[in-house]
Amino acid sequence: MRVLTGNITDTAIMPLAEKAEYRMIIKHLDHLEYLGQLSAYFKKTLIDMSEKVVDNLAANYGAVKEGVRTVMGGQILEYEAKTILRQGQMENLAQNVQALMETMNWTAEQAMDRLKVPKEKREAVYAKL
Repeated sequence: MRVLTGNITDTAIMPLAEKAEYRMIIKHLDHLEYLGQLSAYFKKTLIDMSEKVVDNLAANYGAVKEGVRTVMGGQILEYEAKTILRQGQMENLAQNVQALMETMNWTAEQAMDRLKVPKEKREAVYAKL
């Protein structure tokens, strides 16, 4: 992330490259959450803490601060409900895998094969078992 220096006024616009960096951070956090390596709560906490850091670093640069909030805050609003839904779906899937393992005496892999769990979701299911 680039450090802003020089004479920037409140009418300055956050450069697109910096917006892209914030979007990349959010995308990476979303991916970690999807894999089950990061909870929705922890992701939101990281974003909230990042906003506080930006508030302090860009206190004199209102446009920069607002640009970061627009990028990061918009992601929170758009994905918070989706995050809760995905977590519920993943927990339900893990419960179904567990039930098949217990009732059919199958391995987790056999249960996921039977439920047609995509390969990219299996790691997250294992984490919930």
